[in-house]
Amino acid sequence: QAVGALLVCGVEVPNARESPASRALAAKAWPAEFPYSASDLTPLDAGKDELFYLLPRFVQHAAVEARDELGRFYSCALPPPGEGDVLDLCS
Repeated sequence: QAVGALLVCGVEVPNARESPASRALAAKAWPAEFPYSASDLTPLDAGKDELFYLLPRFVQHAAVEARDELGRFYSCALPPPGEGDVLDLCS
């Protein structure tokens, strides 16, 4: 394990600090095999999505409590603002 890294779910997170959020999944027992089939992951309406995405929607898909907890996790797992680089692939 690298110096200054925290092991979170088997991944070394540089600059992370120990916190309740960083340990939320520490005791989780993961299944040996992926628990879902292809049909489990297939949408009920498998049609094209062009019409749905035609107009922009500015919504939040997580509850306030979930967003707050995620923010607390990020503050532990990511370097402080201005002190590191983060590649954001989800925005």
